[in-house]
Amino acid sequence: MKLQYYVYFLNKTKQESLFQDQKRNKKEILLSVLEEGKPIQFEDSGSKYAFVVVEKENNYIYAKFGKRSTIKRRMPPQDKFEELFEEDWPHCALFFNLDNDSNKGQRIAFEYKSSIFRNPYSQLKAFAEKINLCIFPSGYIMSISPVTQVQNFWDIVKVNKGKKIEKLSLIFNVPNLFNLDNELEDDLKSAQKDYGITKTKIELENPYEGINIPENNKLMKQGADYIAKGGGEYRIYLKEGKKVISSKEKTVTKTIKDLEIDIKSKDLGQKELFSIFNKIFDL
Repeated sequence: MKLQYYVYFLNKTKQESLFQDQKRNKKEILLSVLEEGKPIQFEDSGSKYAFVVVEKENNYIYAKFGKRSTIKRRMPPQDKFEELFEEDWPHCALFFNLDNDSNKGQRIAFEYKSSIFRNPYSQLKAFAEKINLCIFPSGYIMSISPVTQVQNFWDIVKVNKGKKIEKLSLIFNVPNLFNLDNELEDDLKSAQKDYGITKTKIELENPYEGINIPENNKLMKQGADYIAKGGGEYRIYLKEGKKVISSKEKTVTKTIKDLEIDIKSKDLGQKELFSIFNKIFDL
Protein backbone atom coordinates (compact mmCIF):
# COMPACT_ATOMS: atom_id res chain seq x y z
CA MET A 1 0.00 0.00 0.00
CA LYS A 2 1.31 3.44 -0.96
CA LEU A 3 0.62 6.17 1.62
CA GLN A 4 0.87 9.97 1.54
CA TYR A 5 1.30 11.93 4.76
CA TYR A 6 -0.39 15.04 6.11
CA VAL A 7 -0.65 16.98 9.38
CA TYR A 8 -3.91 18.28 10.79
CA PHE A 9 -4.18 21.29 13.09
CA LEU A 10 -6.97 21.91 15.58
CA ASN A 11 -6.87 25.54 16.64
CA LYS A 12 -9.08 27.50 18.95
CA THR A 13 -11.38 29.98 17.27
CA LYS A 14 -11.27 33.68 18.04
CA GLN A 15 -14.73 33.41 19.64
CA GLU A 16 -13.62 30.77 22.14
CA SER A 17 -15.10 32.75 25.04
CA LEU A 18 -18.55 32.29 23.51
CA PHE A 19 -18.31 28.77 22.13
CA GLN A 20 -15.45 26.98 23.88
CA ASP A 21 -16.38 23.47 25.03
CA GLN A 22 -15.17 23.46 28.64
CA LYS A 23 -15.87 19.79 29.32
CA ARG A 24 -13.84 18.15 26.53
CA ASN A 25 -10.36 18.61 25.10
CA LYS A 26 -9.81 19.01 21.35
CA LYS A 27 -9.12 15.31 20.78
CA GLU A 28 -12.36 14.31 22.47
CA ILE A 29 -14.24 16.88 20.38
CA LEU A 30 -12.77 15.48 17.17
CA LEU A 31 -13.52 11.88 18.22
CA SER A 32 -17.14 12.81 18.84
CA VAL A 33 -17.40 13.70 15.14
CA LEU A 34 -15.38 10.75 13.83
CA GLU A 35 -17.75 8.09 15.12
CA GLU A 36 -17.28 4.46 14.17
CA GLY A 37 -19.69 3.29 11.47
CA LYS A 38 -21.32 6.71 11.03
CA PRO A 39 -20.66 8.05 7.50
CA ILE A 40 -19.64 11.67 6.99
CA GLN A 41 -20.87 12.69 3.55
CA PHE A 42 -20.21 15.94 1.70
CA GLU A 43 -19.91 17.46 -1.77
CA ASP A 44 -17.08 19.40 -3.38
CA SER A 45 -16.78 20.75 -6.94
CA GLY A 46 -19.80 18.73 -8.08
CA SER A 47 -18.58 15.38 -6.70
CA LYS A 48 -19.91 13.41 -3.73
CA TYR A 49 -17.59 11.99 -1.06
CA ALA A 50 -17.96 9.88 2.08
CA PHE A 51 -15.75 9.13 5.08
CA VAL A 52 -16.45 6.11 7.31
CA VAL A 53 -14.54 5.04 10.43
CA VAL A 54 -13.88 1.29 10.34
CA GLU A 55 -12.03 0.87 13.63
CA LYS A 56 -10.53 2.85 16.52
CA GLU A 57 -7.58 1.73 18.62
CA ASN A 58 -6.04 3.94 21.33
CA ASN A 59 -4.93 7.12 19.52
CA TYR A 60 -5.45 5.61 16.08
CA ILE A 61 -8.33 5.55 13.60
CA TYR A 62 -8.62 3.36 10.52
CA ALA A 63 -11.18 4.69 8.05
CA LYS A 64 -12.19 4.60 4.40
CA PHE A 65 -12.60 7.63 2.14
CA GLY A 66 -14.71 7.15 -0.98
CA LYS A 67 -15.92 9.01 -4.04
CA ARG A 68 -19.30 8.39 -5.66
CA SER A 69 -19.28 7.30 -9.29
CA THR A 70 -21.34 5.06 -11.59
CA ILE A 71 -20.51 1.91 -13.50
CA LYS A 72 -22.21 0.79 -16.68
CA ARG A 73 -23.31 -2.83 -16.99
CA ARG A 74 -24.47 -4.38 -20.27
CA MET A 75 -27.27 -6.85 -19.71
CA PRO A 76 -27.37 -10.35 -21.34
CA PRO A 77 -28.97 -11.11 -24.73
CA GLN A 78 -32.36 -12.02 -23.21
CA ASP A 79 -32.48 -8.42 -21.94
CA LYS A 80 -31.55 -7.07 -25.39
CA PHE A 81 -28.14 -5.89 -24.18
CA GLU A 82 -29.72 -2.99 -22.37
CA GLU A 83 -27.39 -0.76 -20.38
CA LEU A 84 -27.77 -0.51 -16.63
CA PHE A 85 -26.05 2.16 -14.52
CA GLU A 86 -25.23 1.35 -10.92
CA GLU A 87 -23.83 3.45 -8.07
CA ASP A 88 -20.18 2.73 -7.26
CA TRP A 89 -17.95 3.99 -4.44
CA PRO A 90 -14.22 3.41 -5.13
CA HIS A 91 -12.31 4.26 -1.95
CA CYS A 92 -8.95 4.56 -0.23
CA ALA A 93 -7.80 3.70 3.28
CA LEU A 94 -7.22 6.59 5.66
CA PHE A 95 -5.34 6.46 8.98
CA PHE A 96 -5.36 9.05 11.78
CA ASN A 97 -2.79 9.36 14.57
CA LEU A 98 -4.50 11.49 17.24
CA ASP A 99 -1.55 11.56 19.64
CA ASN A 100 -0.27 14.96 20.77
CA ASP A 101 3.35 13.90 20.33
CA SER A 102 5.12 16.61 18.28
CA ASN A 103 7.06 14.06 16.19
CA LYS A 104 4.31 11.62 15.20
CA GLY A 105 0.99 12.97 16.45
CA GLN A 106 -1.81 14.74 14.57
CA ARG A 107 -0.78 12.93 11.39
CA ILE A 108 -2.92 11.53 8.58
CA ALA A 109 -1.80 8.74 6.24
CA PHE A 110 -3.88 8.59 3.03
CA GLU A 111 -3.70 5.58 0.72
CA TYR A 112 -2.63 6.90 -2.67
CA LYS A 113 -4.59 5.60 -5.66
CA SER A 114 -4.29 8.05 -8.53
CA SER A 115 -7.22 6.41 -10.33
CA ILE A 116 -9.51 7.56 -7.48
CA PHE A 117 -7.83 10.67 -6.07
CA ARG A 118 -5.17 12.23 -8.25
CA ASN A 119 -4.43 14.81 -5.57
CA PRO A 120 -5.75 13.69 -2.14
CA TYR A 121 -4.85 17.05 -0.59
CA SER A 122 -7.79 18.70 -2.38
CA GLN A 123 -10.24 16.15 -0.98
CA LEU A 124 -8.73 16.39 2.52
CA LYS A 125 -9.21 20.17 2.53
CA ALA A 126 -12.87 19.70 1.56
CA PHE A 127 -13.17 17.05 4.31
CA ALA A 128 -11.73 19.52 6.85
CA GLU A 129 -14.33 22.10 5.84
CA LYS A 130 -17.07 19.55 6.54
CA ILE A 131 -15.54 18.70 9.93
CA ASN A 132 -15.36 22.39 10.78
CA LEU A 133 -19.13 22.72 10.48
CA CYS A 134 -19.34 20.24 13.36
CA ILE A 135 -16.52 21.39 15.64
CA PHE A 136 -16.77 25.18 15.24
CA PRO A 137 -19.55 25.46 17.86
CA SER A 138 -17.14 23.81 20.33
CA GLY A 139 -14.52 26.50 19.67
CA TYR A 140 -12.13 24.72 17.27
CA ILE A 141 -11.30 24.70 13.58
CA MET A 142 -9.32 22.13 11.56
CA SER A 143 -6.78 22.70 8.80
CA ILE A 144 -4.66 20.12 6.94
CA SER A 145 -1.26 20.43 5.21
CA PRO A 146 1.05 17.97 3.43
CA VAL A 147 4.28 16.66 4.95
CA THR A 148 7.19 17.27 2.55
CA GLN A 149 10.96 16.94 2.39
CA VAL A 150 12.64 20.27 3.10
CA GLN A 151 15.36 19.44 0.58
CA ASN A 152 12.74 19.45 -2.20
CA PHE A 153 12.19 23.16 -1.61
CA TRP A 154 15.89 24.02 -1.77
CA ASP A 155 16.42 21.83 -4.85
CA ILE A 156 13.68 23.77 -6.67
CA VAL A 157 15.22 27.08 -5.58
CA LYS A 158 18.69 25.96 -6.70
CA VAL A 159 17.54 24.77 -10.13
CA ASN A 160 15.68 28.06 -10.74
CA LYS A 161 18.32 30.38 -9.31
CA GLY A 162 18.71 33.79 -10.89
CA LYS A 163 15.83 35.61 -12.55
CA LYS A 164 13.57 32.57 -12.99
CA ILE A 165 11.45 32.91 -9.81
CA GLU A 166 9.11 35.90 -9.87
CA LYS A 167 7.12 35.17 -6.69
CA LEU A 168 7.27 32.99 -3.58
CA SER A 169 4.28 32.40 -1.29
CA LEU A 170 4.74 30.86 2.15
CA ILE A 171 1.46 29.87 3.81
CA PHE A 172 1.66 28.93 7.50
CA ASN A 173 -0.92 27.20 9.67
CA VAL A 174 -0.96 28.60 13.18
CA PRO A 175 1.18 26.34 15.41
CA ASN A 176 -0.18 24.08 18.11
CA LEU A 177 2.10 21.12 17.64
CA PHE A 178 5.74 21.30 16.55
CA ASN A 179 7.48 23.10 19.44
CA LEU A 180 10.38 24.10 17.17
CA ASP A 181 11.47 26.84 19.56
CA ASN A 182 12.36 29.35 16.84
CA GLU A 183 11.42 32.95 16.07
CA LEU A 184 8.97 32.08 13.32
CA GLU A 185 6.88 29.81 15.51
CA ASP A 186 6.97 32.35 18.34
CA ASP A 187 5.73 35.06 15.95
CA LEU A 188 2.93 32.80 14.68
CA LYS A 189 1.84 32.03 18.24
CA SER A 190 1.76 35.74 19.03
CA ALA A 191 -0.26 36.46 15.89
CA GLN A 192 -2.73 33.75 16.83
CA LYS A 193 -3.13 35.20 20.31
CA ASP A 194 -3.43 38.82 19.12
CA TYR A 195 -5.57 38.37 16.01
CA GLY A 196 -7.21 34.96 16.34
CA ILE A 197 -5.80 33.76 13.00
CA THR A 198 -5.64 30.15 11.81
CA LYS A 199 -3.36 30.88 8.81
CA THR A 200 -1.05 33.61 7.58
CA LYS A 201 0.86 34.21 4.35
CA ILE A 202 4.17 35.82 3.39
CA GLU A 203 4.75 36.73 -0.26
CA LEU A 204 7.98 37.84 -1.92
CA GLU A 205 7.66 39.15 -5.48
CA ASN A 206 9.69 40.80 -8.23
CA PRO A 207 8.15 40.06 -11.66
CA TYR A 208 10.78 42.10 -13.50
CA GLU A 209 14.13 40.97 -12.14
CA GLY A 210 13.16 37.81 -10.27
CA ILE A 211 13.78 37.19 -6.56
CA ASN A 212 16.75 35.75 -4.70
CA ILE A 213 16.04 33.11 -2.03
CA PRO A 214 19.21 32.64 0.04
CA GLU A 215 19.47 29.41 2.03
CA ASN A 216 21.19 31.19 4.93
CA ASN A 217 18.29 33.62 5.41
CA LYS A 218 16.69 32.96 8.81
CA LEU A 219 13.09 33.48 7.66
CA MET A 220 13.51 31.26 4.59
CA LYS A 221 15.24 28.48 6.54
CA GLN A 222 12.72 28.43 9.38
CA GLY A 223 9.81 28.79 6.96
CA ALA A 224 10.98 25.89 4.77
CA ASP A 225 11.53 23.67 7.83
CA TYR A 226 8.13 24.53 9.29
CA ILE A 227 6.29 23.80 6.04
CA ALA A 228 8.18 20.53 5.48
CA LYS A 229 6.91 19.25 8.84
CA GLY A 230 3.35 19.80 7.64
CA GLY A 231 2.88 23.33 8.96
CA GLY A 232 1.68 24.90 5.73
CA GLU A 233 2.34 25.16 2.02
CA TYR A 234 4.74 26.92 -0.35
CA ARG A 235 4.09 28.04 -3.91
CA ILE A 236 6.92 29.02 -6.25
CA TYR A 237 5.88 31.04 -9.31
CA LEU A 238 8.27 30.73 -12.27
CA LYS A 239 8.52 33.39 -14.98
CA GLU A 240 9.02 30.89 -17.79
CA GLY A 241 5.68 29.43 -18.85
CA LYS A 242 4.00 30.97 -15.80
CA LYS A 243 4.47 27.65 -14.02
CA VAL A 244 3.57 27.22 -10.34
CA ILE A 245 5.32 24.61 -8.18
CA SER A 246 3.53 23.78 -4.92
CA SER A 247 4.54 21.70 -1.92
CA LYS A 248 1.30 19.73 -2.33
CA GLU A 249 2.95 18.12 -5.37
CA LYS A 250 5.88 17.00 -3.19
CA THR A 251 3.95 15.17 -0.45
CA VAL A 252 5.98 12.52 1.39
CA THR A 253 4.99 9.09 0.07
CA LYS A 254 5.84 5.72 1.63
CA THR A 255 5.12 2.19 0.44
CA ILE A 256 4.43 -0.45 3.11
CA LYS A 257 4.57 -4.06 1.96
CA ASP A 258 1.54 -6.28 2.66
CA LEU A 259 -0.28 -3.53 4.57
CA GLU A 260 -3.53 -4.04 2.64
CA ILE A 261 -3.44 -7.76 3.43
CA ASP A 262 -2.76 -7.08 7.12
CA ILE A 263 -5.62 -4.64 7.72
CA LYS A 264 -8.10 -6.98 6.01
CA SER A 265 -7.07 -9.97 8.10
CA LYS A 266 -10.00 -11.58 9.92
CA ASP A 267 -7.72 -12.75 12.74
CA LEU A 268 -6.23 -9.33 13.45
CA GLY A 269 -6.08 -8.71 17.20
CA GLN A 270 -5.54 -5.46 19.08
CA LYS A 271 -1.81 -6.09 19.50
CA GLU A 272 -1.33 -6.75 15.78
CA LEU A 273 -3.44 -3.73 14.83
CA PHE A 274 -1.41 -1.48 17.13
CA SER A 275 1.80 -2.78 15.53
CA ILE A 276 0.46 -1.94 12.06
CA PHE A 277 -0.38 1.62 13.11
CA ASN A 278 3.12 2.09 14.54
CA LYS A 279 4.57 0.94 11.22
CA ILE A 280 2.36 3.34 9.26
CA PHE A 281 3.44 6.42 11.22
CA ASP A 282 7.11 5.55 11.58
CA LEU A 283 8.59 8.25 9.34
